[in-house]
Amino acid sequence: LDLELLVIYPFGMSGYENGVYGLIIVLLFIGIITVGFVFELGKGALKIDSRQSYHYFNKSKNFVNTFIENK
Repeated sequence: LDLELLVIYPFGMSGYENGVYGLIIVLLFIGIITVGFVFELGKGALKIDSRQSYHYFNKSKNFVNTFIENK
């Protein structure tokens, strides 16, 4: 996302000199980036499995089982 902002920043700083052509180019660029992001979400490429919650669940389950078995 930082690289995209670096590309759009000059457009924002030269606002008085940009015409309709510049606006169309920037909107096209943002559209392409958005389509790529939606594609990545659909493919599950941005899904990150959390190992922290997995280990916490297993530890608490094992603790309860050992507590019940020792009684």
